[in-house]
Order: sequence, then structure tokens, then C-alpha cells
Amino acid sequence: MNANTQLNPNLTHVVPLNLLVQSKVNVRKTNAKDGIEGLAANIEALGLRQNLNVRKLSDGTSEVIAGQRRLMALQLLAKQKKIPEDFLVPCLEVKDEQEAKEISIAENVMREAMHPADQFEAFNALVVEGMPIEDVAAKYGVTPAVVKQRMKLATVSPKIVKAFRAGELTLEHVMAFTLTSDKKMQEKVFGEMSEFMDADDIRGELTEGMVDIDRDSAAKLVGIEAYEAAGGEVVRDLFDKESTGYMKDEVLLTKLALEKLAAEAEKVKAEGWKWVEHAPSFDYDYKMGRIHGRRFTKADKERAGARVSISYNGELSIERGLILAADMKAEKAKNAEKRGEPVSGEYAQSQIETLTAHRTAAIRFELTRNVHVAKVAVTHALALSAFYERNWDTSSAMEIHTKPRNLEPLTRDTERDQLTAKEAGEVSKVLRDSLPKKPEQLWDHLLKLDDADLDVVLACAAACTLDAVRTKFPEARKMQNVEEIAAALNLDMTKHWEPKADGFIGRMKKSQMVQALKQAGKADAAFNVEKMKRDAAVKATATALEGTGWLPAMLKPANDNKKAKREKAA
Repeated sequence: MNANTQLNPNLTHVVPLNLLVQSKVNVRKTNAKDGIEGLAANIEALGLRQNLNVRKLSDGTSEVIAGQRRLMALQLLAKQKKIPEDFLVPCLEVKDEQEAKEISIAENVMREAMHPADQFEAFNALVVEGMPIEDVAAKYGVTPAVVKQRMKLATVSPKIVKAFRAGELTLEHVMAFTLTSDKKMQEKVFGEMSEFMDADDIRGELTEGMVDIDRDSAAKLVGIEAYEAAGGEVVRDLFDKESTGYMKDEVLLTKLALEKLAAEAEKVKAEGWKWVEHAPSFDYDYKMGRIHGRRFTKADKERAGARVSISYNGELSIERGLILAADMKAEKAKNAEKRGEPVSGEYAQSQIETLTAHRTAAIRFELTRNVHVAKVAVTHALALSAFYERNWDTSSAMEIHTKPRNLEPLTRDTERDQLTAKEAGEVSKVLRDSLPKKPEQLWDHLLKLDDADLDVVLACAAACTLDAVRTKFPEARKMQNVEEIAAALNLDMTKHWEPKADGFIGRMKKSQMVQALKQAGKADAAFNVEKMKRDAAVKATATALEGTGWLPAMLKPANDNKKAKREKAA
């Protein structure tokens, strides 16, 4: 059959659909059924615009040599009752089997698929000319979402589309450019592209300064509806089903997030907290104190506060029971003043521990001479443990349940300051020598003692358990009990300690020496020491303080320190 014969419309005839069958000689075997529904919709909308090539068989049917997919689309329409089963199909008859194969090959090999750029420009043209998106979708067997996607592709800059047609870009690249309709921005990013840039890189460039809704906690907290209701614009990626989109106005988003946080902060403040802060996020403050617990008392709320922020997953986060560093410092000062201890950091921590170790030794010595107070202290410690629940405001200075603190390392360098260390050591030695050497014999030994001798052992043993050393992080309730015991003993540290040039004074800073002299009423000496070199200042300070009874604040009774503070304030 020559070309003229194939094009002769007089040779075209119609064959009932139910007499058409697929041919075994059709060369299309792979993906033959792909897109049949779309083709059927197109035929329904526009009609069959191309003949089928058929060869008549001896049983009266006609096999389709070229047009197999059109046949399947027509059969689908018949199955859907949209056309009759005997619908008349225009066909061109082929009589030779070899010619049939050649026609099948020609139709499938020579046919060139429409370029994607032509497709989305064609779809866009139909809609621009007035055809509803739903009608375009129906005619070409696709969903309205697909039509919108192809229309979006038509908004890409012609320069980019030209590069796409030339094979310089992939369809993925072009799809990424649809994130903005600003062709100048598209062309700017396109002009800066390197050969290694992929679609995600393009999206990143085009959304710079925008907020990724799926990743930003503030965007999740505010929500798209509230953001859009406030006039915010959302950029959506029609080609990324997993992406919610991007918020263009970060300033508006921040405003909405802060308003939501502020509203929640007002609710938290109504709970009675001392202070409440709100912000999208807070850096962890290691200096800030934290009250741990699920239930907070009224007292807790009066000294602590709360922070309202946004969690990583976009939910409100409320942290309660926080104590500001300044408030912690004030509380520490108040507690120290209550105990009669220095607040301003007059002495270094090592000096404080040394002095309070001396005071511990003195209290221990006095306890060995006052059986009644020793009994009270021991009974107090045991009763607290046995008869009371743990109380954060009350404790004992008696370390009965632990090994007594060894004071020797702390007082070794200033042993010359001690007036009673030797005597206290001799008392302990005499007592130890009177007790059995083997601990398993102690019970029987104590059982045989009369009350007076037993009281001596009790007092000395109790004294050894006392710990009045003030560490870097003193336990306020314990330090309070130290003062109670010292007051009960009428402790006078001037009988147990005095500053020596080769002792504590030798470890003092010159500014501390000057302060000490002023406290002792030696203003003239203080003035002179301030101008001296260190060695001379140490000797002069020791001479001036001798016999004055001067004591550092942590060696004085608590009441004396309070009195001094009141006098200074007055």
C-alpha cells in the first residue's frame, strides 16, 4: 500500500466496537495500558480524532494493527456505559500482514512525545482563554491539582524554560523555580547556579528569609490559619506533597507568637509567682536556682518565678520554680545575717574554713566540760532523726552518723593561733586511755560506769561529732544549730584563739589587716599599715591587735554580728 492509498479518505470505513480485537502483531507490549483513563476522558470530551488501522479476519472481526490504546480507551468508555458496545469506529483497512507490522512499528517508533514545556504551556493557554481548570482536567483525564501544577510551571521565566528545552535543566529544576512568581528573582538564582546545584538548592535560595512551617517551632505554635487571618502570606510548593509551605512575613509571625506567649504568661502569673517571663526561647541559666517538685507551696511562689517559651515541637513550654541569681544571693545574705556570718566576702573561703575549724575545736572543748549541753545536743540530733520527718529548716550540727571531721589539716598552718588545742587534745587522750582498747569490750565497760563517769564519756564523744566548719556551700539549717550550741555554751572565742603574726595574720591580705584594725578601734595603726610593705604590715598589725580581743566575724557570736550590723546601719 503506497502513501497515497493510506491517505485516501475513501478507503476509510467504520467497524462496530464489539467486532474490534487486539492484534498479535502490534509491537507495543510495554506500558500499553498506562494513561488509558486519561485518553478515554480526552476521547469523550473531544471525540476520536484519529482512525484505527485494522485488518479483517476470517471470523468477521477486525484486528487493530495501529491504535491499540485508542481501542482500550473506547472499550473502557463502553464499559462505563458512556458509548454503546457497537459504537461505530472509523478505521483504515490493511490487507497484508507484513504491511501491518510496518505500520505498527511506524506509529510507535516515529511518534514523538510532547515536550513537558509544551504540555504546561498548552494547559495554561486553555485556562487563560477561559476554560475552567476542572474542565481541562476532565478533558485530558487528569486531576485539577495536576492542571494547577502545569499552570504553575508556565509562570517560570522564559529564560529558564529555554534552558529546560535545551536540556540544560531538568524538570525537577523547573519545578523548584515555581516557589516564586517573581521572574527577576528566578533569573537571579538561575544566573548564579553552578553545575552542581540541585532542586533543593534552588528552593533554599528562593525561600531565604522565609520561615519553613514544618521546621519552625513558632510557626507550629501560631498555625497557618491564624497567620493568614492576620494578613500573612504563605508560599506553598505544589510539587512537594510533604511540605506545608513557607511563611514570608517573619516579623508578623514573631508578633503573633509573642502575643500567644504573653497571654499564657498572664495565666501563669495569676498562679501567684513572684515573676513570669516569656520569650520564644531561653538559654539555660546555670546560675539560676530551681525548686524541684510537682507541687509548689505559697512560699515557693513568693520567692520563685516561671518562664513561658516554645518547645521544639511548637507547643507551649512552662518552666516553674525558678529562682533568679540575684534573689539567690539576697537569700544567702539574709541567711548569713541570721546566723551572724559575714556577707560581703570579707574573707576568702580558705580563711573562713580555717577560722571555723578553730571555732569547731573550741566548741568541742567546751562541750566536754558541759555535760548538760552535750546531752541536749546529742538528744536533739537523735530525736530529730527518730521522731520527726525531714525538715528543710532544722538540722543538727552533730555528725553522729558519720566519721567526725579531722580538723588537723585545716588548722595546721595556723596552730599558733590556738590557745586550747593542746588542752583539748590532752582531754581527749586521757579519755581514750581510760576506755578499752578493743571496741567489742566497750559496751560492758560503759555498762559498769556510774552516771557521773558515763556523762564524761558521753560529753567527750558528743563533742567529737560536732562539725561547725563553714564550707563553700554551707548548710543553713546546720549552721543555725551551731549558733544555738555555741550560745548555750556561752562560747567566747577570745579564750580559745587570738591572731598571731606567724599564724592567721600572716595569711591575711593587707586590706584585711586594715579592716581588722579599724574594727578593733585602731584607726591610726590602720592608716600606717596601709602604707607599709607586707612584712612590716603583718608585724605592725599583730602588735596593734594584741590584747584587743579582736575576732573575725565568723568567730563572733551571732548576736554580736547582728548588733554590729545595726550599729553600722545607724
